[in-house]
Amino acid sequence: MTEATRLVVKVCPRSFENAVVGWWLSTGGCRELLVRVCAPPDDNKANRAVCEVLAKSIGIAKSKVTVLQGMHARHKLISFEVEDSLFQEWCEGIPDEGNGET
Repeated sequence: MTEATRLVVKVCPRSFENAVVGWWLSTGGCRELLVRVCAPPDDNKANRAVCEVLAKSIGIAKSKVTVLQGMHARHKLISFEVEDSLFQEWCEGIPDEGNGET
């Protein structure tokens, strides 16, 4: 069964690569997924790039990934329309990258 799953993502626009970097513990203690995109945060370009990078990483259509909150912020709430088992497997395969205090 496909369900909408939500995830908090921290975006680094204008990066040197498009990549899902890893799990990041913010200074506030929230576990977020760090995503880098080459696109600038102008005219919704970075938001579209984030959706494309995440969709490609999971292996789903980019239309199944949506920014719910944080359209103009680095921290975003993202919705995925994906099978629970596929999403869980994908999440487990992402490395931990550290915390926001380093």
